[in-house]
Amino acid sequence: MVRASLEPGENSPIEALPYRKGEKGRRVRAENRRQATTWRARCQYRAQDGSRIDVTRWARTQRQAIAAVEEALAELNSAVPVAETDSMLSLASPFTDAAEAWLEWIKRPESRLARGGLSQQTLRIYRGTYERHINGPGSPLRGRTIAQVNDPQRMILFLQRVADAKGTTTAKMCRSVLSGILGMCLRRGVVKVNVAKAIGTVASLNPTTTGRDRKRAFTREERHLVLAKADDLAEQATNPRTIRKWRLTADVTAFMAGTGCRIGEARLIAWDDLDLANKKVRVRGTKTTGSDRMNNLPDWLVDRLQRRWEEMSTWDHPEPYVFSMGRPQEVTLPDGQLVYPGSNTAVDSTNLAHWMRAVLDEAGFTWAIPHTFRRTAATLLHEAGIPLAAIADQLGHADPTMTMSVYLGRDLEGDKSALAAVL
Repeated sequence: MVRASLEPGENSPIEALPYRKGEKGRRVRAENRRQATTWRARCQYRAQDGSRIDVTRWARTQRQAIAAVEEALAELNSAVPVAETDSMLSLASPFTDAAEAWLEWIKRPESRLARGGLSQQTLRIYRGTYERHINGPGSPLRGRTIAQVNDPQRMILFLQRVADAKGTTTAKMCRSVLSGILGMCLRRGVVKVNVAKAIGTVASLNPTTTGRDRKRAFTREERHLVLAKADDLAEQATNPRTIRKWRLTADVTAFMAGTGCRIGEARLIAWDDLDLANKKVRVRGTKTTGSDRMNNLPDWLVDRLQRRWEEMSTWDHPEPYVFSMGRPQEVTLPDGQLVYPGSNTAVDSTNLAHWMRAVLDEAGFTWAIPHTFRRTAATLLHEAGIPLAAIADQLGHADPTMTMSVYLGRDLEGDKSALAAVL
């Protein structure tokens, strides 16, 4: 057998030779296949420690002998720890290999040590961005090697194409994913520079303006107007299902305003998380494990949640989630069977976002978004002199500096006469 050059975990091609019984019953090489009474399949396997293993199996037929060797190779590979079976990357490796290795690595806690790893939502966004845009049909990066993807001209043209077709935000997300993958290649010594990080940002040729102001917070009076409008929509509704929808929206809006939690956290609050007697709520963070926290509830929010509990306790089908639409009225199937669509699930996130968008528009705050309530909570607490660390704990931020730099409302055009008097 030719001694092939093998990397750890690789095996040489499997050779199968015919044998027959010779003198004294010993196996001897058959001159042709028709004389064969048994077959020997054989290959060499390179172990992770560099040693070579001769894998030989005997069987009655050629196919059975080869299958036996393949089974033995599978056992050898399965005995190796997962971390050692990761493919060795090189500049000529398919970029998909690097991408899959990175998508697996970011599931590990060390991918973001300060926060105990990435959230499941972030993992889904990264994988979706890679599959839809970077490796999707028609992508100029699809089928490329690591060296080809890590080319400045190709990278810039790809990101500009995404920005013009899908928007600047999508292009920024693609750049983040590409930077993460190539950053892993840089740490492994595959590439010498991370082009995605070095080329800078790109922007859409025809940017769209939504009119949203993501850096502004409500005043206390503006927040009151939004909450009042949400209650008005519930009062004006006539259809029972519509009434339930707008009451839910009003209560979620109030909950976000009174706690500063994210919309994704609010919709997943269960009754088991609430302690109305002690005015507390357990917020189970959706971003990282560090965002799980216990918050106190203001009196006005406790009263609203108590009314919601009294209303939901009269439903025929109890729901574990505080903000649930419940089950619709019974439906008769063609066979005459009565069913109740839906189950114990939280309100759909897309529907809830649309309903809150309608409330904000009806209240005249087209510039605001649901996250504005979170920024408002941080700003009101800051104005009241609450320490920054306590505000970060309220919002579930692992790093208080993020609370200060991102979430506190700014007013660059506002009156600063008090500051001028000091200066």
